[in-house]
Amino acid sequence: MQNLIDTLLIFNKLSIEMGNRTIAMLKAESYDSKKAKQLGPDMAVVTALMDMIILDSCSFLDEYNKGFGVTTEETYIKKILEIKSICRPIVLQINKWKDLRIVRNSFVAHNLRTKNNVMVFRTLVNYNAPRGIFEVELLNHCIQLINKIIQIEFKDEIEYAKQNFKLNISPFDGFTKDDCWQVVDNLVIRINQNLEQSNRSYIIK
Repeated sequence: MQNLIDTLLIFNKLSIEMGNRTIAMLKAESYDSKKAKQLGPDMAVVTALMDMIILDSCSFLDEYNKGFGVTTEETYIKKILEIKSICRPIVLQINKWKDLRIVRNSFVAHNLRTKNNVMVFRTLVNYNAPRGIFEVELLNHCIQLINKIIQIEFKDEIEYAKQNFKLNISPFDGFTKDDCWQVVDNLVIRINQNLEQSNRSYIIK
């Protein structure tokens, strides 16, 4: 059952984070598409939330398409195929965004270049993927619907996972703001030394 449990835990984590990010995005009172270029940091927060929702949705879909029912134990395959049949209208709705993965790869996950090494703002002007907050909200709802059905269908397995799975992450070492700035100050000193050695007329403060 380990493969199924891993998939269920992945679904659960991604859907919870997508849901929370969507709530935060919709609460962003500073968002106004007409003033977007003037908002600066406020708009950056909204954009970051939108980007992460798109990123998480693609991760969810990867697990749904390549793990759920593919690497899952044989005893669950029939049930998973039935679930996928039930969820087919949702998947078809998501697939209407034909450039969703391109946006995920080029805009969010990688370096603002297409797989052909072209800077995205030269080619992906009218990409077919969620562009505004309410389209991103729709994408989130689609993922939540799929996950809700999976949670109901595998209620016992999810409960078992919660009771028996131990998160294997080392404890946080308590890196502080002072630690951060000490590293930054030391880097600035070293950079200014390099600038002086390179005969530059400026320094970093």
